[in-house]
Amino acid sequence: CWQGGINIQDCNVSGNLADFSGGGVYLRDISGASFTNNLITSNLAGRDGGGVSANWYTSLAVSNCTFSGNATVDNIGEPNDMSLGGGLYCSYESHCVISDSIFWDNVAVTGKAIVVGTGFEFDRRPATLSISHSDVKNGQAGVFVQPGCTLHWGQGNISQEPLFVDGPLGSYYLSQIEAGQIRTSPCVDAGSAYATNTGMWHYTTRTDEVSDAGIVDMGYHHPVTHPCKLCDLAFDGVIDFKDYTRVAEAWLEDGCSKQDAWCQGADLTSDTRVDFRDILFLADCWLVFDGTPPMP
Repeated sequence: CWQGGINIQDCNVSGNLADFSGGGVYLRDISGASFTNNLITSNLAGRDGGGVSANWYTSLAVSNCTFSGNATVDNIGEPNDMSLGGGLYCSYESHCVISDSIFWDNVAVTGKAIVVGTGFEFDRRPATLSISHSDVKNGQAGVFVQPGCTLHWGQGNISQEPLFVDGPLGSYYLSQIEAGQIRTSPCVDAGSAYATNTGMWHYTTRTDEVSDAGIVDMGYHHPVTHPCKLCDLAFDGVIDFKDYTRVAEAWLEDGCSKQDAWCQGADLTSDTRVDFRDILFLADCWLVFDGTPPMP
């Protein structure tokens, strides 16, 4: 993909092969590219960017993506300049900004997770990459920065086993005690902002499909099968004025949290406050009927 803008969201980019660059996705000269909530796994490239390769003045924002099992081989390219960036390769004056993402078990000779590169030997064009609130295997050592390039290693980065588990829609859920696992992933509640602010509150990292609440979890979020169940505050199987009344009774309450069940459920967006965002969420589910109401 080259020129223009592009937004890739809620996609599973897996099992692809590129002879040279960008096993999953190749970007060239794209201003304003964004990857939001994507699962990028098991892709292979001949030289660079097993998962994604961003080149030639591309500006790329990556959020809530999981890069795992991607690889680059070492049989294409200049000597000592092969197999670069198992997860992501950012080069040729590109600028990449990464947040709330996971880079785990990617494979490359140089930069198993990420490479911030300059391109080829006789045409060096340094890139810049910023990363924060992300889980990177081996930490900063998993990111290789070629001479002249810039890495901004921001706040909130960790290097701990993400504890992936299988769930209703496949792999890459996060282990959580509240969902029935014996341990909670360090990626849970470790992101940069509230799930409502990042758009992840309609999605889940839990095997029991409870929507992300409070601070956003790192990595890819699976879709929730029945998102409107959150709105059935009266537990009668239909979203109507009874549920609206529960929200109205808690109107403008602050400090909602897991401890008080998000103001007894009225804080539908789990952003600590009952306000118009919760009304909008309720409106999206208005008169949705479920013959099997949830248990109180």
